[in-house]
Amino acid sequence: MGIPVRMRRARNLMAIVLDSKENMAGRFYTRYDTEPVEFNGVNEFFHVVNGFLDALGSPGQMYRYRKFRGTKTNKYKFNVFRGDKVHDLTDGLEKEEPDKAYALLIHTRDKATWQGAVYKKAKDKSFTFKNEIELLNILYK
Repeated sequence: MGIPVRMRRARNLMAIVLDSKENMAGRFYTRYDTEPVEFNGVNEFFHVVNGFLDALGSPGQMYRYRKFRGTKTNKYKFNVFRGDKVHDLTDGLEKEEPDKAYALLIHTRDKATWQGAVYKKAKDKSFTFKNEIELLNILYK
């Protein structure tokens, strides 16, 4: 079956390889860069994905998160230009172990949460989610 065509065509398609599900550590790939961004923990995972989506500008945030003095800003900055597609992301995903590889597509960022779909290579099936907790449940199962 493979990754659905709708996901394959999206410019904000991301690939995630979870090297450790217990620690939520792994690698984050986009089609605009050949090198992955490594993350360790759930917070870093959320910051990496939000940094990429903010750089791409799609999907836009419906609400802005509040910022407080003394808090850290997102350290993950991506240089993304929509025409600079370097490679097809799905080719690299096929080389990874099935139980570690996921394709992630976020349709909207409404009400300060993510809504989208995730493709699990191990089950060869895509699942939809309405918030980050549902996404984490899909990734951990």
